[in-house]
Amino acid sequence: MYIWNKVLLGLIGLASIGFLILAARSLRTHSYWLGTAQKLQKSIGDEGAKTGFRGQNRQLKAEIAEVRRVLHPWLVDRPQIWSNCAVQVNRANATVVAAVDSPIPHGIPASGTLFAFEEPTANSAGRYMGEFNVTKADERQIALQPAYPLTPLEMKKLSESRGPWSFYNVLPRDKHEAFATLTDEQKKAMLPAESLTEYVKDDKPADEQQDPKERIDRDTKKYVRPLRDYAQLLDHARRQFTVLVDEIESAKRDKALVDEGLADAQQQVQFAQNRIAALKLLLAKKEKERDDVAAYRDGQLQGGLLKLLTDKIAIIKGMIDETIAKNKAMAGRIAQLQLEATRLIDARTRAMAQNASGEK
Repeated sequence: MYIWNKVLLGLIGLASIGFLILAARSLRTHSYWLGTAQKLQKSIGDEGAKTGFRGQNRQLKAEIAEVRRVLHPWLVDRPQIWSNCAVQVNRANATVVAAVDSPIPHGIPASGTLFAFEEPTANSAGRYMGEFNVTKADERQIALQPAYPLTPLEMKKLSESRGPWSFYNVLPRDKHEAFATLTDEQKKAMLPAESLTEYVKDDKPADEQQDPKERIDRDTKKYVRPLRDYAQLLDHARRQFTVLVDEIESAKRDKALVDEGLADAQQQVQFAQNRIAALKLLLAKKEKERDDVAAYRDGQLQGGLLKLLTDKIAIIKGMIDETIAKNKAMAGRIAQLQLEATRLIDARTRAMAQNASGEK
């Protein structure tokens, strides 16, 4: 065994002794404090039994548990809010720059999603502005752009907004308690007419004859309005809007094709009408000619017109006879020329044959 191996084993042995000492010391300390704690716990129990504090302690624990139960849904659903933020809206590309003054630092991540609400002012009520993606986050400012393409109505609402805005990291949930402290007049001023009734009747005695059974609490017999999932409703509205946009574009294309076909049909109709007008004129002309011929044939034409037609017929007939005579004379002349040409060809052929025989 090498000397260094022996030295290493010796050092490990010394270290093991040190760890054993520390472990024994730690065990002794733990035992001491455990015994002390048990003594104090026994003393507290004895003192509580003497003064009745143990019963009060149990009651206090029960009250704390009840408070925690009541607060739990509020704490779970409680969003993080950044209020009173001044905004600058770029109407050209629908981007927004918001100044966040509280808290500092605001803690908004540079790639998060925020839900924006326009805060109520003296001249306008608050409005939901939409869902935005954070594209940049400085210590006091954030830059945002819409998470979804904006409809014309949303674009108009965005361009008209002057702020200030509030931002939520999650979309607030619908709760019965949110409207419980409002009067019927306040609800009427802020809610649409088509859904006002259920908000006014909420948590009031139900009409078992008129109200749906699923909206009547079995124990209290009070009307319970259905809670709305706004995130799901907004998502459904966006999908419906996309479908409607597609249908509108499809209808526009169909209309363009129909308009094109209609224009072509109108051209065809115009062509047919022009053709009909031309044929009517031609028909009128032919009918007049027919009537003139019939009148001439029946001897209804009198005076100069009859003489004019007779003279024209005689002239045309003479021209026809002259043309026939010329054609006959020309035909005879052509026949003579053909005979002469035949004779010349035959004579030349014989001459060529004789010359060919002499040369041989």
